[in-house]
Amino acid sequence: MERSRSLLPTMPRQFRQRLSLPWRTLSQMDDEMQKWFDEASLLPSAAYEGIDFAPQCDLKETKKEFIASFDVPGVKKSDLKIEVDGNRLTVRGERKQSHEEKEERRYFSEASYGAFMRSFTLPSNIDEGKVDAKYNDGVLTVTIPKAEVSKSREIAIH
Repeated sequence: MERSRSLLPTMPRQFRQRLSLPWRTLSQMDDEMQKWFDEASLLPSAAYEGIDFAPQCDLKETKKEFIASFDVPGVKKSDLKIEVDGNRLTVRGERKQSHEEKEERRYFSEASYGAFMRSFTLPSNIDEGKVDAKYNDGVLTVTIPKAEVSKSREIAIH
């Protein structure tokens, strides 16, 4: 991987140290940022460790509910798990690769396989007990009804 070049002129570090303070500070910042990018590109993200891909999702809200649609073609219904914890919706699953024949010759593969997880925090006014999920033609649709919002009322004093 080729290291990107700075906007500052390329010169030995000993000469850059002699530059006036603003240029020296910019040079140091450039060095630190380049070091950070080099290290960050090599480290896997802890949030996605063990996650091979993330299916696309559409999340919309109506007056009565939230509707999340996940594109999961090739995933069996038995390989999907949906959890609602408080106001957090989490969908987990796995797309398994089909059995390969030894005589097969694969030229390329654009499909992603493996475990996935998508998680969303919804507004707190959801009815956890009435969440419904349907799976049809590779699309998982999760319907999350909104809970009734308590309306304020005046209380008479006796």
